[in-house]
Amino acid sequence: MPAIKNYNNIIVSLLKNENIASKVSVYECYDKNVQGRVVLERGTSEAGVVAAFNNSFPQEIRGVGFSAALAHNPKIGKINPYLTAQRAVLEATAKTVASGSIPVALTDCLCFGNPEKPEQMWQFAESCKAIKETCSKLHFENNTNLPIVAGNVSFYNQSGKNAIPPSPMIRCFGKIKDVNLSIKNGLQSGESTLLLLGGFGNKIGGSIVVDLFGVENNDVCLFSVTEYNKMLNTLLELINNKAILSSRVVTEGGLVIALAKMSFMNEVGILSTIDTESFSEKLFNESLSIVVQINNKDIEAAQKTLETNNIPFDIIGITTSEKTIKINDKVSLLIKDAKNIWENSLRKKLLS
Repeated sequence: MPAIKNYNNIIVSLLKNENIASKVSVYECYDKNVQGRVVLERGTSEAGVVAAFNNSFPQEIRGVGFSAALAHNPKIGKINPYLTAQRAVLEATAKTVASGSIPVALTDCLCFGNPEKPEQMWQFAESCKAIKETCSKLHFENNTNLPIVAGNVSFYNQSGKNAIPPSPMIRCFGKIKDVNLSIKNGLQSGESTLLLLGGFGNKIGGSIVVDLFGVENNDVCLFSVTEYNKMLNTLLELINNKAILSSRVVTEGGLVIALAKMSFMNEVGILSTIDTESFSEKLFNESLSIVVQINNKDIEAAQKTLETNNIPFDIIGITTSEKTIKINDKVSLLIKDAKNIWENSLRKKLLS
């Protein structure tokens, strides 16, 4: 990765990217509050959360709800058809857990090129294999695996003579006993500590920053599904213990974009300190680690839970009343300025 002289400029460029910028200009074009039972809209949580039952149902089940999250990264599909499918399953599942829901099932939409060409049929077979093997290692509550309950396959997708990259899209559905305990993906007010669950990644293959710099890097984040599953179940335990104020999965743009987006919701400041070894890679890799905000009064118990379950984690910062995002001496952004860029960039592109 090239040396970076001005991190603020790189972050601003990422916030303008159509895959990172706010999608509100899209969300507002359709009815996202069907029957008025949407509890957390898409964008305010890592998964959309809906209350399943209205007031005509018994009181004891009115709080029950479900969530849905979607994941797909075609940039990784260009590199490895197995890893892009595995990642889609893990990301959709992680987003569901980060919203406070327990994953119960997946659906898939598998879009590929011409199956009559051996190399493209191989891509399809590798992605299917990845989905099967990944689901077999994901266990929540007493499930023996995470089942695929519906889906579709679309072949012959190409433009001219060029097929699309392997594109497995995965949606995860979750259940939650009380929708009022759902977790938002923006920082809440109050003195709190920020933890990164799963550790810092350092591989940037398939990331948006690679495209930004115009460099070639096919070194993609690798996962132990068993360890990732253990981390997700531990996060559910912390949520059940009411230790989590907010959480966000590190996806497009990396850790620094996850932190920035978390600050935007309530304009809560961030003061972060990150070890400088491989600093750029730590900020911009898309590792599917999870940032969690924990009230200071609960931090000791949360750390004990993580240590008991052998979950790698790092304390990466604190929230502040100062409306800025600061990371070491490398990043210093006013939240209102960064938020304005993030909120309006896609809208301007669509209207231009």
